[in-house]
Amino acid sequence: MKFLKLLNPAYVYKRRFRIGPSINRRLSPQHRKLLRKIPHFTATHGFPLTANDRKLITLKNKYRGKRCFILGNGPSLKYQNLKLLRNEFTFVTNWFVLHEEFLNLRKCFYCVGDPHFWNYGKYIHPELLDKLSQHKSVICFFDYYASSLLREQNKLPRDTVRFMRLDLSKKVWEGNFSTDILEETCWGLTIIIDVCLPIAFYMGFTSVYLMGCDCDYKLDEAKDFSKAFFHDVSQIPEADLANLSIRREQGHFENFDSQIRKSYSTVRSYFESHGRKVRNAGYGGRLDIFERVNYNDLF
Repeated sequence: MKFLKLLNPAYVYKRRFRIGPSINRRLSPQHRKLLRKIPHFTATHGFPLTANDRKLITLKNKYRGKRCFILGNGPSLKYQNLKLLRNEFTFVTNWFVLHEEFLNLRKCFYCVGDPHFWNYGKYIHPELLDKLSQHKSVICFFDYYASSLLREQNKLPRDTVRFMRLDLSKKVWEGNFSTDILEETCWGLTIIIDVCLPIAFYMGFTSVYLMGCDCDYKLDEAKDFSKAFFHDVSQIPEADLANLSIRREQGHFENFDSQIRKSYSTVRSYFESHGRKVRNAGYGGRLDIFERVNYNDLF
């Protein structure tokens, strides 16, 4: 009897958030990966099956020929006048929501992909959701693993959220880079490379300016990480700081410098091979892979 109910589209749709995970748990990793490719295959052939794919497709080359700014969370942001970006297309990440200018960025895309921001499946930091919910026009990009939590916590309107997948087996520092955000992006050890740059390319931006991507990673200069970011670390949840401490103890950041430099080199080659340009408009820092430009001269 229950099997017959599964043939009823109305029954399946109403219970989709329970049926989907239940089926997923019974599949092998190979079958799960194959199943994930079905929506991508249909979407790229003009038949998007999911609401999320339909949202992503509308962004394809939407901003062709325009410029955008991608902002990291490095300490150099403290020395740059971000008021100049209020009417520019901007990508911001992670705890940038703590910046005083966040709510003033009118064409803003927010990206987060690290599972510690949703406590590895327990809950998304309320402090993060509160800040995002205050922004009137931001479009948010989350990893698919956060989708069920976003529904449960119900703080963000669904039409403002998009989901993406990250393939950790494909490393950017080994030469892999994908801008097919309908399928999966590649792992570059930083949200800037994992998510922001692929989305910017997919949207059609031809000139991309990086800021706050210092590549200093001063995570070992102060025990409390006070020199690692532009924001006051006391403003972020203790669980987030604890996660950074654990990663530091495990040596997670030891190879950051060489691997991230290689990842950025891969990105530069990819953009340039398609007639596009990434430049560094940041102040100071160690990211010398890209041509440096004076931020104020851009306006």
